[in-house]
Amino acid sequence: MKPKTLKLRRLSEVSYKQPTGDKLSSVKNLPDGWQEENHELLRHARQLWDDLYDFRERRRRALRYHRGDQWGDLMEDPDTGEMITEADYIKKQGKVPLKQNLVRSMMKSLQGHYRRYPTKTIVYARNREDAALSEMMSNAIQTIHDINGARQLDAALLTEGASGGMAIGKAVYNYIPDREQEDIELGMVNPNRIFFNSDLEDPMHRDIREIGEIHDLPLPEIVGIFALTSGDEEKIRRWYSQDYYKDFMGGRMALSQDFQESLDFYLPHVTGLGRVIEYWYQKSEWRMYVHDYYDGTYYTTNWSKKELEEKNQERIDMMTEMGMEEAEVPLMEGRRKYDHYWYVKYMTPYGHTLFEGETPYWHKGHPYTVFLYPFIGGAVWGLVEDIIDQQRYINRTITMQDFIIGASSKGLLLIHEDTIPKGMAISDFASEWSKVGGVIKYKGKPGTPAPAQVASNSIPAGLNELLSNQMRLTYDIMGIHQAMQGQRAASGTPASLYAQEIDQSTTNIKDFMDTFTFFKEARDKKILSLIKQYYQERRPLVVKGSGYAPEAKLFNPDMVKNVDFDLALTQGPDTPVYRQIIEDILNNLLQGQLIDLEMYLEHSSMPFADKLLETVRQKKQEMTQQGQDPQLAETLAQAQGQMPEQTQKLIGGMHGR
Repeated sequence: MKPKTLKLRRLSEVSYKQPTGDKLSSVKNLPDGWQEENHELLRHARQLWDDLYDFRERRRRALRYHRGDQWGDLMEDPDTGEMITEADYIKKQGKVPLKQNLVRSMMKSLQGHYRRYPTKTIVYARNREDAALSEMMSNAIQTIHDINGARQLDAALLTEGASGGMAIGKAVYNYIPDREQEDIELGMVNPNRIFFNSDLEDPMHRDIREIGEIHDLPLPEIVGIFALTSGDEEKIRRWYSQDYYKDFMGGRMALSQDFQESLDFYLPHVTGLGRVIEYWYQKSEWRMYVHDYYDGTYYTTNWSKKELEEKNQERIDMMTEMGMEEAEVPLMEGRRKYDHYWYVKYMTPYGHTLFEGETPYWHKGHPYTVFLYPFIGGAVWGLVEDIIDQQRYINRTITMQDFIIGASSKGLLLIHEDTIPKGMAISDFASEWSKVGGVIKYKGKPGTPAPAQVASNSIPAGLNELLSNQMRLTYDIMGIHQAMQGQRAASGTPASLYAQEIDQSTTNIKDFMDTFTFFKEARDKKILSLIKQYYQERRPLVVKGSGYAPEAKLFNPDMVKNVDFDLALTQGPDTPVYRQIIEDILNNLLQGQLIDLEMYLEHSSMPFADKLLETVRQKKQEMTQQGQDPQLAETLAQAQGQMPEQTQKLIGGMHGR
């Protein structure tokens, strides 16, 4: 999977715009030669990547079963002692390795459940005065989701998490070619390319101290990302041996799982691509936390105590020259602290530095969001791994049935050789025997048995029941039941009971779904921070529906620039059922004359609501211009029954009444 979250021109620029006011270490021009420090970092990163070998192997096996390759496990050939796959062993016996892929069926049910009940991120402010601001930030996040196709991306992340137990999201500020502008970009990292410290214990994953991934990119793209001068381009082409990376040759096993499973840490597995290692890790040093009473801001600097005193004196001198009393001058207070901060390096596999610097993000962290499940005792495995044994047993049972059916008698004709008439071949006898209306004339001898046809019961008693029990047990373990799959309920089942069955059928997967929701919330919190940091100009927001304040439809950076948000993110339902409930409430309020038609249309999600609302407002404006009182006209309409009877029936029909 080619990563698309590596554009660093903007990153190299903002690394000199830290809120600390310091020019923290970064790379303007690429250094010559490789660095010993990078050599040690690469060896350590390689060890972290190797530590995930067992996980990658278990994930690979789970994906095989998900895809349908369920006879690929190795076994010892009892005849030769060699290791062969189970499929080859079955074929060696002249049979076909059959399978019934329940894993894929249940994964599609899980995906269907997730897509059927989509969620929407909502930003809540604790102060009711900031309600419009909360709507604006919610719409801003929704805009980022729409730009990046987050619904499709999250479905892929869900499938990855359910298959292997790990999913990695990424949020960066990047140049998006399709939009021809810089914006926040969301991505998904292949677990085969990720590495991080392996001693995680915190279910919130706050103990991640180092994390990174490996990229494979064409050489011109690497030059375009990291080179700021023609001299940088020359260095990069020399480091990557230009002749080798000149042409993109492609590779084997395209669109295959094996394509990603054959990765090496240092060398790309496709000729013509260059390897870039992205490595985020924590560094520590003594820094000063400063509180500036001039504008009330807090920030971190590398100043010494003496430098702080000098800057305060400069401010005193400037303010007193302007006529302010020295005692009234707002100063800066600071204290020294051993601080931890995130640092990033982009390196070649040979130890050259392509880019380095302290994290440019206001959230002070790395751009990754990690989903690990179930994370019990630090262990991670997917939902597929829970049912592999049941899937194997079902496949064995089906194959056993095929063996038995192939070896059993099916319409076998038993005939004594003295019964065959003279001059008649046995093949002619069999042909006449099986012919409709066939007649065979023969002279039977005393004691000679008559021809008889034998048919046996191919399937032993209880084998079908055993197969059914295993399939039912598989669905129970996975937590995917008939009601959740949308299968038809038994005759006479009340609707309320079936709805209750649907609700209770998701109990087994609720823990997984809630963990995935927490993962999305953690990612959206980083998106919220990126919006505050990089959205420096007004821009329109993607707004679905008309029930929003005017200021919530346009992002205004001036409203958030000096505001310290204390917001919570929750996943609000965005389903037809939820919208239907809202429409029912609005309809009842309208018919009860507690709201007017204009208020109804402002909050309705009906497809005609916006257009009709505009028409109603134009009519009111025309009445005002003609000297009529719109309030009086509205009161008269209420006195006459609020709405015509046909209109009430139309709205009621839209709600299924």
